[in-house]
Amino acid sequence: MIEVDLPRTYPTLSLFNKRGPYHLQLREVLEAYAFYRPDIGYVQGMSYLAGMFLFYMDSYDSFLCLANLLHSHFFISLYMMNIGQILRHVKIYDLIFARNLPSVYEIFQNENISAGQYLLDWFMTLFTKVLPIKIAHRVWDAVLLEGEEFIYRAALGIIKTFQKSLESNFETCVIFLRSISRQDIVEEEFFS
Repeated sequence: MIEVDLPRTYPTLSLFNKRGPYHLQLREVLEAYAFYRPDIGYVQGMSYLAGMFLFYMDSYDSFLCLANLLHSHFFISLYMMNIGQILRHVKIYDLIFARNLPSVYEIFQNENISAGQYLLDWFMTLFTKVLPIKIAHRVWDAVLLEGEEFIYRAALGIIKTFQKSLESNFETCVIFLRSISRQDIVEEEFFS
């Protein structure tokens, strides 16, 4: 599975495909983690996290950072597929969503759009699949500085940024939520 996911990691950058300069390093980091934690192994989404670390450091330090990030309470529950804890994260998000963007939340409820349809992928990749890389880097900085709380704020920020586009029907909203990475996001607007 690791070899299949390598070229899918930041595909527009071509850094992790077979001819890319970081292909071997990403594979080494992911294989090392799978051996280090066989109870978790490799889970799709990890390649985006490891890839982000490889942008800034060597394989060994990337492995250490990946292991530390994944062993935080927030991520360990996601990557071990602890359904109870995943539902807890979704419920926390839903409460924040309902409180801060009630009109969009109501539309989502009326259209039966569950946070589970988009949120897990956002969380497991720490927004690296859904946000432009420059904005994802800033989100990571904020998460590492401020903690888990910022993960929920970033998810809400995505919804708020595209609030007008999401005031629609089920099909339009779901398609839009899955294609956000292709949308233009104004960095300063997102972080305001």
